[in-house]
Amino acid sequence: MMLAATRTLQSTSSTRQGQPSVDESALRVMISAPLDTPPFTGWTMQQLKDGLKSFGRKKAPGEDAIDFAMLKEAPESYLASLLHLFNHALAEGVFPEKCKVARIKAILKSPERDPSLVSSLRPISLLPCEGKLLERLILNAIEPPLW
Repeated sequence: MMLAATRTLQSTSSTRQGQPSVDESALRVMISAPLDTPPFTGWTMQQLKDGLKSFGRKKAPGEDAIDFAMLKEAPESYLASLLHLFNHALAEGVFPEKCKVARIKAILKSPERDPSLVSSLRPISLLPCEGKLLERLILNAIEPPLW
């Protein structure tokens, strides 16, 4: 169905002020066609551990000061609690507030710049590693069906 809709879209283009346009009915068919994927029921411990492996140990931690080196060495009981939290967040459709709080740091744009000038600095947001891990799990869950 998706392939047919894509072919329809490719074959129904016309020009409007030099821009190709798409037949609206073909676009509606493509949008309404469901992805052929099973329902997502939650992450497993193996998926959590694979997600952890995808990060280096030196990623900067957020406000809670928990970095990936600590998460990778965490006991199984902590990882089980984290997995439960992530699956609960998925079931409720919310992203934990704790994972949204960033620590803002100003870093020097280059060593040649004057550190006393605000224009020589740029801000970076240091987010909690647990939030980065949850984002990675979400990405891994939605990315394969899209490709």
